[in-house]
Amino acid sequence: MALFDKSAVPPPKPRVAASGSSRPGQADIQVDELGRQWPAWAEEAVILYATGKPGEATAILNRRILENTEQQDPLAWLLLFDLYEANGHRETFEDLAMDYAVRFER
Repeated sequence: MALFDKSAVPPPKPRVAASGSSRPGQADIQVDELGRQWPAWAEEAVILYATGKPGEATAILNRRILENTEQQDPLAWLLLFDLYEANGHRETFEDLAMDYAVRFER
């Protein structure tokens, strides 16, 4: 016997935009923004990485970390962690992890 009978639960209804559907029987798709705007330097690093330029993306992120020693925003660090992990730079990743732990006391 199953603990939860899925047939007893009705399927979810599609969300319909306030403007209504342009075609009968079709629901509009509603997109909710998370509200987070990425800084220009972060967008540039992501685009460089996505276009096959991981070295340039790494340089931007490292420069951001070095130029903002007093800032407590870990975004550049986290993006750099992702970049190192995606490219298999284990030793560099571990060095960065030690620096991050000292900086953010985590």
